Amino acid sequence: MKRRRLLIAIALVLGLFILCTLFRPARTEPMHKSRKFSFWIQGIKLPNRENNRFVEATLEIGSPAVPYLIKEIRSQDSSLIRSSLYSKLWKSLPNWARNRVHPPTSGAGTIPALAYTLGCLGHEARDAIPTLVRLLDDRERSVRYYAVWALGQIGATEVRSAISQLLRDNDTSVREQAKRALETIEFSDRNVARQ
Repeated sequence: MKRRRLLIAIALVLGLFILCTLFRPARTEPMHKSRKFSFWIQGIKLPNRENNRFVEATLEIGSPAVPYLIKEIRSQDSSLIRSSLYSKLWKSLPNWARNRVHPPTSGAGTIPALAYTLGCLGHEARDAIPTLVRLLDDRERSVRYYAVWALGQIGATEVRSAISQLLRDNDTSVREQAKRALETIEFSDRNVARQ
C-alpha cells in the first residue's frame, strides 16, 4: 500500500514537471519601438537604402542587439549554406520543407552589413570579437573588409596579430583596411593611456 502511494506520488510529480516544461511560456524577445529585436536585425539585410533605418534602430538598441547580430552572422557563415550544391538541393525541396530549413546564402550574403553594424556599435560590440575574427579568413573580400573594419572600430587590441595577417591579403582594399584598423586601435590605445 505504501509502495503504491509512493509510486503515485512520484508519477504525479513527474507528470507535473513534464506539463510545466511543455507549457512554460517562451522567453519573449526584447522589443524596440514596438518591434522585436530580430525585426530590426532582419531589416539590415535589405538590399536597398531602407536598411539604413534598420541600422539606426539597431544602434539605438545598442549592446543588447549584439547577440542577435552574432546569431544572424553565424546562421550565414557556413560553407554548406553558402555552397551551390546546397542552393540546388534547397530549390528542389517542397515548400513545406523549405520553410523548415535555412535558405541558401549567395556569396557574402548580408554578413558585410551585419559586420558594419557591429563596427558602428564600437566598444559595445566587444562580445562579437571572436565571430569577427573568424570572418577574417572568409573567401569573400567584402566579408574580410568589413570584419577587419569592425574590429578596428571596436578597438580589439587583443586581435592585432590576426588583423596584421591581412596586411598580406591578396586584395588591396582589405590590406588598406587592415592597416587603418591597426592605426585606429593604436590611436584608441593612446587615448586610453592618457586618461
